[in-house]
Amino acid sequence: MEIEDDGRTIASMDFDAIGGRRKGIKFPRKSRSTFQGIILTKKERFAMVKAAMLAVFPIVFAFGGLFLLAFILMDVFWLN
Repeated sequence: MEIEDDGRTIASMDFDAIGGRRKGIKFPRKSRSTFQGIILTKKERFAMVKAAMLAVFPIVFAFGGLFLLAFILMDVFWLN
């Protein structure tokens, strides 16, 4: 089976189009205070972050507690 090149480009391999670390290329930056057109105050943004953390922390602590319990049980039953 021989592969024949038909000249089509799947992805541009131009170095001008790759990445934004070159000095001449500037990409538009989106504002951090807007979320899909909704403008948030600092108080509202803080409340959103606080609610997200309160939702995530119990899961993190549960996994951490189970991991610690596994180590304690291994210490008690395996090493003795």
